[in-house]
Amino acid sequence: MEQNETHILVRNVQRLMRCHDLTLVQLSEKSGVSKSLLGYLVNYRGREDRHPSTKTVGAIASAFALTPWELMHPDLHIPGDSDEK
Repeated sequence: MEQNETHILVRNVQRLMRCHDLTLVQLSEKSGVSKSLLGYLVNYRGREDRHPSTKTVGAIASAFALTPWELMHPDLHIPGDSDEK
């Protein structure tokens, strides 16, 4: 699978949700990003799919007390994540 920025973002959000035991509804409430938009993001398949705006990335990052840059980092360290490289 191609590892572009959106794939990295999706993987990190999925990992963070799992580690923080958050549902889409809970992350939506915490971030202010709609559940449907988060659904598109966590189910991202490829270039044909929607891409998140910088505002959306910032809101999701804030929900996890991260900067957008940290959320987009390919080697984001998440304590307790079994998916860690």
